[in-house]
This record gives sequence, C-alpha cells and structure tokens, in this order.
Amino acid sequence: MSGPFRMKGLVAAGIAAGAIGASLVPAQPALAAARENVAMDDPFRWLEEVEGARALAQVGRWNAATRERLANDAHYRDYAAAAKTILAAQDKVIPPTFFGDHVYRLRTDAARPRGLWERASLESYRGGQPDWEPVLDLDALAAAEGKSWAWRGATCNPDRPYRCLLVLSDGGGDAWEIREFDVGKRAFVEDGIRLPATKGAPTHLEVTDLPVAWIDGDSVIATRIWTPDTATAAGYGFVVKKLRRGQPIGQAEEVYRGRPGDVSAAPLVFRDGRGRQVALVARRLGFFEVEYAVLTDHGPVALPLPKGVTARGLIDGQLLVTLREPWTFAGRTFPEGAVVAIDVDQAVADPARLRPVLVMAPGDRQAIDQVLVTRDRVLIGVYTNVQGQLLTAERDADGDWTTKPFRTPPMSAVRIVSTSSVDDGFAYLTESYLQPETLFVGDAATGEARQASAAPPQFDASGHVVEQLEAVAEDGTRIPYYLVHPRAMRKDGGNPTILCAYGGLQYVNAPSYFPVTGKLWLEQGGSLAIAHIRGGGEFGPKWHRAAQRARRQVAFDDFAAVARDMIARGLTSSRRLGIRGSSNGGLLAGVEFTQHPELWNAALLNVGLYDMLNYTHMLAGASWMSEFGDPADPVEGAFLKTISPYHNLKAGVTYPPPLIMTATNDDRVHPGHSRKLAARLEQLGVPFYYDEAPDGGHAGKGEGGPCGSTERAGLEFTYFHERLSD
Repeated sequence: MSGPFRMKGLVAAGIAAGAIGASLVPAQPALAAARENVAMDDPFRWLEEVEGARALAQVGRWNAATRERLANDAHYRDYAAAAKTILAAQDKVIPPTFFGDHVYRLRTDAARPRGLWERASLESYRGGQPDWEPVLDLDALAAAEGKSWAWRGATCNPDRPYRCLLVLSDGGGDAWEIREFDVGKRAFVEDGIRLPATKGAPTHLEVTDLPVAWIDGDSVIATRIWTPDTATAAGYGFVVKKLRRGQPIGQAEEVYRGRPGDVSAAPLVFRDGRGRQVALVARRLGFFEVEYAVLTDHGPVALPLPKGVTARGLIDGQLLVTLREPWTFAGRTFPEGAVVAIDVDQAVADPARLRPVLVMAPGDRQAIDQVLVTRDRVLIGVYTNVQGQLLTAERDADGDWTTKPFRTPPMSAVRIVSTSSVDDGFAYLTESYLQPETLFVGDAATGEARQASAAPPQFDASGHVVEQLEAVAEDGTRIPYYLVHPRAMRKDGGNPTILCAYGGLQYVNAPSYFPVTGKLWLEQGGSLAIAHIRGGGEFGPKWHRAAQRARRQVAFDDFAAVARDMIARGLTSSRRLGIRGSSNGGLLAGVEFTQHPELWNAALLNVGLYDMLNYTHMLAGASWMSEFGDPADPVEGAFLKTISPYHNLKAGVTYPPPLIMTATNDDRVHPGHSRKLAARLEQLGVPFYYDEAPDGGHAGKGEGGPCGSTERAGLEFTYFHERLSD
C-alpha cells in the first residue's frame, strides 16, 4: 500500500529537497564495509532472521535514528495525534454480516479498540431500528488470555445458527486460530471445535480462502498445517480433513490431499437459499490456477473446469464461476472475465452432458469484481472505467439470465459486504475520494435500497475536486488515473503530489475515502493521484496478464508514464512528486525508486518485496510465482534480476531518501525484504528512513487498501511534507 501549500501553524520550517544528508540513519561499520561491491551470496541474509538478536539490534538502531529525525519535527505530534483521533473515531460505518435470522457486526471504539461483536434480529435491522446486543468482547478476551487478538471473521452453522466458528489472529498475522462459540450462551463451547493457530490458506486481495467451513451441524472441513509434512513451500496447508465436535485433532478424517508443490488446498462450502449444499475443495496450483473438486460420499470428484476460474456461489443448484481466460466447452466459447453457471449435479454425474450458461460477460473497459448470491438472485459488482456499478441477475424458467442495474454514485467504489440466504436482502457500501463510506441495505427482488448509515466527513473536502485523466503508455495503451487536487490548483508544476498504484494480482484499486490522508495532506493543499496501471484488475484478466511474470516491466512503465503525464500537464514536477506503495505496491514503488530516481523527491516503501531473486524462499513468497515469475527459471530469473530493487541499487546514483516501513511479525511479506534494502542503501551511503513496528502483521492498522496510510501516519506525513513542500 504526498509557501502556500502549508497552512499556517502546521509546518513552519521544512528541509529543502536534497538537503538531507547521509546521516539520516547513521552508517554502521558492519554494513558500511565493502561499500562498492555486494557479493552475490548476499552479505545481509542474516537480516532475514526475524527474531535474531543481531537483526533486531540493527532494526533498533535504524528505528531510533528515524524517530530521532522525524518524530522531533515540530509538527509530528500534531500529525500523529490527528491520525490517532481519526482512526479511533467511533462514528465509522460498521458493515453487517447476515447469518440466518440475525445480523452481526464488530463495533470498535476508544474503550474497545479490538472490538465488541454484536448481533441484532434481522427483522429489527430491516426495519431500521436494530436491537443490538453484545455477544463477545474481544478486548476482554485478549486481556483474560494475555493475547493480542485481532478479529478475522466468523462463520455460523446453517443447521445450528447459534454455533459459530470464530477466526482469531494473535498480533494480526496470517496464522489463525479457530474456536467454536455458542452465541446463545455467550461462551466458547466446551469440547467444541478448536484448531490451534497455523497458516491454512492464503487470504490476500482477490484470494480470500478461509481455512474452515461447516459441513453439517456437528462437523467442519478444514485445512491447516496438521503436521510439518502437510505444509506447502508457501507455508500453507495442502491436506483437508473432516473434524467432528469433541474429536481429537489427531483423529480427524482426511478427505482431500493436494501436493507439497501446490500453494494450498482449502475447503469451500456453498449452500443456496433452498438448503442445497455443495462441499468443494479449491486446490490452488498457483495464485490464480485452481482445480475444484466436489466432496462426495465416494471421495472427491474433479469438476470439468479450466484452471483459471474462481467459484463464487450457489443458486438453485447452479455453481457460479468467473473466468480468467476464454473457455470453450460443448461447442460454445465463453469470454474471459465472464460469469458462468454450471449444474453441479450434472458436472459430477455426467460431465460430457454439462451445458454451462452465460450469466454476464464484461465489456471492453469493464471488470467483474464481485459475485454473491441471495436466496433467489445474484448480485454482481462491476467496474466500468474504474467506476463502481451494481447489478442484479435473475434466472428465468428457460434457464437464461437477465441483469438489471442498481443506481450508484459516479466515480465511486461499490462493495457488497453481505447477503442474506433467507430472503433477497443485502448490504453494500459506497465511497469515493471525497465522500466517506455510506452503508445501504438493498432488496435484490425490488431493486430498492435505503441508506442505513453514513460516516461523517473527517476532513474538509470543499476545496478539492476529483478528475479522471489518462496517460498514454509507450505501446499506445490508455492508462487511467484519478487526481484529487485543490480547486484553485495552478498548472505550474508547483503542486505537492503523492502518486500511488497497486498494479498486481488482478486487484481493482477502486476509489477510496482516505480520512487521514485527507486531513494531513489534502486539507493542507496537497494532491493525491491513483494510477490504474496494468497488472491490476481494473479492466479484467487481460489487463492483469499484460503485466504478469516476465511482462512485469509493463506495469512499471505505465506508472512512470502517468508521472510524466502529470509533469507534462503542469500538475506537479519531480521536485514536488512523491510515491507510495504497500505490499505489491511496495515492490512497484521500490522498482520506480531504483529505475527512475530522477522522477521523485520522496518514496514511501511499505511492507514491500525487494529481493526478487530470493522471494520464493521467504514466507509466503512461493505462492506468488504465478504473479512474479520463478527466479530459478533462466528466462524469468534473468528478468527478475533486472527489476529487483535490492539488486539494482547502484553506487554513484542520486536517490531521494526513502521511508521504508515494515512489521517484525509480518508473516506474509518477510520483513527481511525491507531490512536488506535498508542495509544495501546504508552500504552505498544513501540516506534513508526506516521504521519497523513490532506487531500489526502485513495489513497493520490504518486507512486500509494499498494506497491508504498506516497507523504510523505521523511519520509518513512528516516525511512527505518535509520532502515535497517549501
């Protein structure tokens, strides 16, 4: 996951560009040796020891130097306090989750920062006066157990809706603990289902595999690292087992086994509004290559589907899938990105007679982002030129599908947050760069919706406007980007601007409301640009494939094209332009930092991948080979060597001092990426800032999304203000 610009009283004296010396983080003798040449055997591999004493001591020195420099800025405290107030606001929109006849939500406030899990009757919620009652106080649980519990969700038993599986993470990492909870008794079930924390299946952006699912009133199917030999190279489970309530874990019955070379194997249970249930296993061969099998009494039966599909839901016995590539079956070709329905019984009993049906195909500048089901209808979230839309789809007596649009605001994101299985109700959120989240409760049958709640503005947006512009890439492709800028902006190149993108994993980087960024950046006269480069999912699978694996340079070139377009239009200048990126976006920002240091005066690199020659051996890295390529492959390895930020820092090049951020307990992207990048910068005598939090995991806490600020926003915006303003 950037004078007249500064309002009086905020920042009185910044440091001019280029004036920050190499003493930002003082060089350590052990790192400064061999300044000109780094041996290919990686002299900084010791920094990959996450809890190693030597590594943590080095992190402590870097953290202290950064805090001494940035946290002593006259306005750091104001920024940090403002960010803390916004992130702790009690009037946020809280998305609901429908389970049977009740609606659940996790409410956080100053007294309960971890959250209070509450529920209300569906009837009261539909009537606009929900009768919320407490179910579980997560803060009290954490205090009682001495854990730093983070909520990761819940799934309730369709046959016994008062029995729910709670998914918890200690410290916010990707290792999840599963516990059975009795909602009626407000207590964990004695001798109930409980799975100790391990990493079961990947959960990242478009991929959200849960490690457990109810199979009946007393049993679950789950994936986890049952024993050390059931872990994939990516660190996830590849064996799915059935576990009954009260049964020891060691006696769980194996129902599916993938292979150690897979990414994972995860359970998936769909139940339609008529009570029909289908239990699947998603065997993930790569991040986007999946084989689906139906679990039957006679064992797993593979579905006759291409590997580039995602199962989305079940309605009237029809399994809904989306396609990542064209699919020809039974003489008919379905386009990539389409939603297709297949009869599950037919697929299992006689695949040769299967007749898939098209539900919806996307247009040229369109992407299907979400597909969910209510009792009788399908909801489809679509982005047209990166503007959210919502459609309902209904199947007629002949088996054909028709769609109808819901009214949604322009230049906004639309996200379906939950659907009901007992009727056609659902909830969805809208937001934009200048409009905070608004929650609607809709009826897919009538096409009507009412506003349930809206978050109040957290910054003054009256002085800004949003434009959607386009840059042209080297190959002529139009690359859209949003620009949020002051109404009175002059096109003289003097506008401090932060540019961000994601550009990976087929993720749609939709318009978002960033309250902290708005308060600490936009409200002070800054501009924010979001580029929708190839590699993302803004225009469907083809947009993603264009920058996949050894074609990744396309994404980096698109980003640079947007920067040059803004500079050519006079919207900013390299002196006033900073970049930020998180996770895959951190890789993007790291590559731009090394390939085009002359274009930026600031670069915030957050929880990114920077050692692209060794990333497959670092935590979950092996799961992303289908995205970035295989370093062991001669062709792809040679390409990765040309983009790897860690390996492409060069002596004698002038780089803007970056701010590198990570977390010690990030168990998705190894903190060693950030540590080694910092060490290499120090070795070259390049000034930099570094901040590593002890916890928070990969996602951390903050505005959310790949372009949102973190809970360390005080550091972030002190840095951006110092680098980009007068």
